[in-house]
Amino acid sequence: MATASINKEYLLRVGGVGILMLAIGAWCLYDGFIGFPKVNREFSLIRPELIRFTENGFNAQKWLADDENGTYPLKQIFDKKGMKIPGRLVQELRTIPSPSNDSREALIASCQATAKIFSHDIYNKRDLTVQYTLASIAFVFGAYILFTVNSRRKIRYEVDDEGLRGNGFGEQQLLWDEIESADWRKWEEKGIVTLYATNNRKFILDGWHFAGIRAIADEIAKHFPKSEK
Repeated sequence: MATASINKEYLLRVGGVGILMLAIGAWCLYDGFIGFPKVNREFSLIRPELIRFTENGFNAQKWLADDENGTYPLKQIFDKKGMKIPGRLVQELRTIPSPSNDSREALIASCQATAKIFSHDIYNKRDLTVQYTLASIAFVFGAYILFTVNSRRKIRYEVDDEGLRGNGFGEQQLLWDEIESADWRKWEEKGIVTLYATNNRKFILDGWHFAGIRAIADEIAKHFPKSEK
């Protein structure tokens, strides 16, 4: 008697995707509730010093200018406070163009643009909302994937001289006389055979999702040859 149950490769691969989605959701949730607010709190402690220097002529280019030690003033300020410089802050400062000329007016305009960046939080409410939304989507997809895999994990197929049995065919045995036809058109390419039985019943046997289907398919082919497509 041939039997078939869930393919371990499918179980590990797809189940792993489900677990990964849940992990991504947890990561997004952490950033939204803990990570991003923490960055904003730390930045609020250092903001006054940054603005003070900026008002004294430190524009974005000076904040990011490497010194002889290969570091730059902005990083030095954060290092002194024992804080990690937010990558987003550096990215925003790099969007500020260099002063168009060497005039005092151009420098003031550049410093004002720099101070504007320093005046607001690194992550705003929209950023937090995005994290909550991504977490929700990841959790839903992760839960759906794991639910589907777990449901398939419980499915069994069996075949004997009288017919097919197992919860994959319903509660009762599916006798050979009850099977009207077998569709083999997807067998060679995808390992799928579809059975049509009395009372408009339809059963799909998938050789990738379930290990052992090929042995069952061989028994089915004795009654419904693959040449009859």
